[in-house]
Amino acid sequence: MIYGDADPLAVLFTDTIFSLEENDDSCRFCIKLPFVDKKDIDLLQKGDELFVTVGNQYRSFVLPPKQKGKAVTGAEYADGKLQIVLGQ
Repeated sequence: MIYGDADPLAVLFTDTIFSLEENDDSCRFCIKLPFVDKKDIDLLQKGDELFVTVGNQYRSFVLPPKQKGKAVTGAEYADGKLQIVLGQ
């Protein structure tokens, strides 16, 4: 009843949820957050972990070894994506 005519074993979502784009001295960590109001997003960095909170939900991301020690230097939310810039 929940799935109607759809196959409950079918893959229903295949898009990429987050990505990391590396440059020479910085990187951009992008997280898809559709249907979110910008004022509901909080970002916190503790050491090599990023904490993203939306309303009463949060998710933590551990930075990959190559990005450890880099600090958040900027963040922007547009078109359903949170883009976090990490630099020296």
